[in-house]
Amino acid sequence: MTTATGTSTLSLALEQLRPLRETIWSAQPASYPNTLPSHTGLDAASYVLTAPDQIPLFLKLYHPGALGFDFVQASQAASQAGGLGIGPTLLAADAVLGAMLFDYRAPPWRTASGVDFDTPTLTAETARLLRRWHQSAPLDTNAPSSTDWAERIEAVFGQRLAQVMPAWGALRVWTGRIAQALAAAGQDIVPLHGEIYMSNLLIGPNGGLALVDFDHAANGEAFADLGALALDVCDFDRDYDQLVEAYAGQVRRDLVARTKLHAILEDFRWGCLMLLQHQDRQRRSVSDLLGYGRMRLSRCLVNLQAFDVATLMGDL
Repeated sequence: MTTATGTSTLSLALEQLRPLRETIWSAQPASYPNTLPSHTGLDAASYVLTAPDQIPLFLKLYHPGALGFDFVQASQAASQAGGLGIGPTLLAADAVLGAMLFDYRAPPWRTASGVDFDTPTLTAETARLLRRWHQSAPLDTNAPSSTDWAERIEAVFGQRLAQVMPAWGALRVWTGRIAQALAAAGQDIVPLHGEIYMSNLLIGPNGGLALVDFDHAANGEAFADLGALALDVCDFDRDYDQLVEAYAGQVRRDLVARTKLHAILEDFRWGCLMLLQHQDRQRRSVSDLLGYGRMRLSRCLVNLQAFDVATLMGDL
């Protein structure tokens, strides 16, 4: 898929997407590329579209060179989530333009923040919403493993990888062991959101919640999503317990262990992904992908040291 997210592609999308034809739309950027603290705009440019006597719409145009997702599957997942009522409705998708058009959740809908998770209520509601997604129909392809990402980045960087991330050897060994332990313990394969962070959760009036950005959706182990969410909302062991209880209905050592181990693998995955995207000259203007990738790998290393990983693998 070849796309561009500049004015020319925006103009083409406004002209060619069926729901937008025959109306003159104004486009305002909905977000800007930001790695920290919000993890937004890394895969696509987003616009709120308005026109006289028309309901506002939301347009995503994918960045050229964006990695880690398949447009067809991303649009399938977005459509599936909209049909379930847990995400915005997908109105149109064009793989050539790299464009997806959604209904717009206008204010008072807003992006979740850390303050919202100060009480366990939102954590519980988010976990239940995520479980509904996991119980939906499987997608067409599986998520790449941590080993897949490691081999890919080693092929690209070669010996330079030790300069970019001096602790790469330890990261490679331990994430490999974690992946093997999870596979050996058996895994419940479900459709994953693949990027379940606060920035991809919308809070609406009357307690409404919606998941957005299914760009990295794929089939995988259910607790991979829970581990990703934990990176945003869990600071202490009790937070992990609350998250697992909200999702599974009980606190079990093996499920808490899965969540923590997947949190480590989530940072490793995004660290690899960002370093790979930094290598693409088309992506370097998007944001500080190299710095963000290093941060994710550094946090992966911190959690490898903070968690008793050997005990966690034994608890599976």
